[in-house]
Amino acid sequence: MLICSAGWRSRSTLLQRMCLADPRVLVWGEALDRCGILQSLAAQWRPIDARWPNERHLLAPGDPPPAADRWLANLSPPLASLRLGQRRLLDTLFGEPARAAGRSRWGLKEVRLGGEEIRWFRMLLPETRIVLLVRDPVEAFESYAPRGPWFERWPDRPVTTASAFAEMWSRLVEDFLELADEPGIMLVRDDELESRRDELAAHLDLELALPSALERIPGGAELHEDRRATAGELRTVRRLTGNLRRRLGIQGP
Repeated sequence: MLICSAGWRSRSTLLQRMCLADPRVLVWGEALDRCGILQSLAAQWRPIDARWPNERHLLAPGDPPPAADRWLANLSPPLASLRLGQRRLLDTLFGEPARAAGRSRWGLKEVRLGGEEIRWFRMLLPETRIVLLVRDPVEAFESYAPRGPWFERWPDRPVTTASAFAEMWSRLVEDFLELADEPGIMLVRDDELESRRDELAAHLDLELALPSALERIPGGAELHEDRRATAGELRTVRRLTGNLRRRLGIQGP
């Protein structure tokens, strides 16, 4: 399973905790996020299309090694090997530790993945059930401002302004809306986690805790009182996200 939220402070951790109530599953949370593991793996497929790589450069399964008098400079394994290698990497990284902890299933909670990464994940693991989670970006930024800044991509892309936060949210939500009607994908707003819990449970094939039954999370990101969102910043987020907020049915000014 894959939980993707449109940026931070969207209650994706709450949904993660709802899932962890099922003793069969371990849901990793933004694991080793600065490494950009999923993003870098997905990017390996970016240049691949009908024209590249040249099939003459790929060693097909069962073919003998090419002779020394052939052109070998671009000799490559088949694309199926790349797909299988990435699947095994994910299982080694996430599946094996989950099973060692007594959980037969594993999942991921992420806040930075867009359409490219989600499509790649489905190509790699087509049986994956995916939840796309969105929150009103005005509320999300108001919660983010005293806790950030955090990195969309480490170390060169920190999200330090209201406009950068709104642009990241908008980019992810646009991708989410394109994917929302595909089989195996469910788009849900954070304020629907309670009312749509049974639907979510059926979608993920899990026993989910009720959000209202979970106590406030102890700890968490440190609050910086001097970084509260200003009225001007909130206006910026509203202005930059207004059309998408309306498409999602988000109420508010």
